[in-house]
Amino acid sequence: MLYIASIKGLQPKYAKRRTRELLKLVNLEKEADRKIRTFVYKRIGKDEEILVVLNPSGDEAVCHIPVQEAGEVIYENNGRASLKGGELRVPGASATFFSYRK
Repeated sequence: MLYIASIKGLQPKYAKRRTRELLKLVNLEKEADRKIRTFVYKRIGKDEEILVVLNPSGDEAVCHIPVQEAGEVIYENNGRASLKGGELRVPGASATFFSYRK
């Protein structure tokens, strides 16, 4: 969150205070210093939906998401993520884009 705040030009003191407030609001204070390993989000376009999976860390990451199976892989870089039964396995330093299925 602090990285995004810096990109948006927020003052560091304000960004840090506001980040702590927001983490407290959603009961994630204890996670404040944990490094994020995997980003997963859905891109919705006019004609398609894509599940984007990024792991900037050097280590494999495993997480559970509310999607049971992924569609076709339409892009991969430095390894392919796999999704089965909601368990997402993501190689380190990789990116995978799937066509999205609900």
